[in-house]
Amino acid sequence: MTTAFEETVQAHVEEMKAEESFDLGEAVAGVSYPVDEIEIFTNAKAAHELNVLLQKVSDLGIDAAARKGANKAMVGDPEVDLIEAEIEKLQERQKELITEIKASALIFHLRGIAPKATDAIVNSWQAKIKPKSKSEEDVTAAMNDQNNKINAEVVAKSITHVVNGKGQVSRAAVTVERAEDFRGTFPPSEWEKLLTTCNALSYARGMFSNVIAADADFLSKL
Repeated sequence: MTTAFEETVQAHVEEMKAEESFDLGEAVAGVSYPVDEIEIFTNAKAAHELNVLLQKVSDLGIDAAARKGANKAMVGDPEVDLIEAEIEKLQERQKELITEIKASALIFHLRGIAPKATDAIVNSWQAKIKPKSKSEEDVTAAMNDQNNKINAEVVAKSITHVVNGKGQVSRAAVTVERAEDFRGTFPPSEWEKLLTTCNALSYARGMFSNVIAADADFLSKL
């Protein structure tokens, strides 16, 4: 019996020696998070002018087409010629505005942050910002302030570097205060675009589901 026991122990020892081992802590520490880049346009004035101009070009085009359809004569319509000349002029301005808007772009390079980091951000601001009273108004105000701070810090910690329209790079760490400036300065659509991308990188759910589905689909065909 003793011999059998010794043989069993020896077998387990040999089995353990034969196994390839790895450092689980090191493997977990090596988890990588998704990266992305997003272009934020800051020249809202030029963007507004472009939108107005595009609508005007569209309206003039419809007008010109209607006049051409109504003109049964074989000769040209001077009014149509004037409209088309105006369209050409506006289209030249359109090219200038697009150039101005592109020059105002900031390309944000982003990386998702770990769940423990996002949890720490949420817990920190919920602890720092408390309602002044239990009234619905004060509770709502506190929650709004918490959310704004949380969003700003998630954005700040997601930014690895920023490239401007000239190709210059800023690798300076972005503070929560600077991220709040983004929210207050960028056109609302651009801030939402930046925030949405950061949240998608850090709070992504089911990011590996496509890989699993693809494997399952592949295996089903074997």
